[in-house]
Amino acid sequence: MVGTTSGYFETLGVHPVRGRTFQDVDGTSGHEGAIVNQRFVAMHFPREDPLGRQITLYDAAPSAQQTPPRT
Repeated sequence: MVGTTSGYFETLGVHPVRGRTFQDVDGTSGHEGAIVNQRFVAMHFPREDPLGRQITLYDAAPSAQQTPPRT
């Protein structure tokens, strides 16, 4: 996982295809956020709208599971 600040993408001159870039409130409690690329969307949300969906990281591997795996 890589951390960044709100002006990161603007500094690079990169604009999102959909959605938005990070805001200062992102990353605080209740305002977790992620920006993913089109490959991630194709792998984890095929034929679905990824905006507003939740992802969970298990062992640093992304997952689009709705509930945590049972241990």
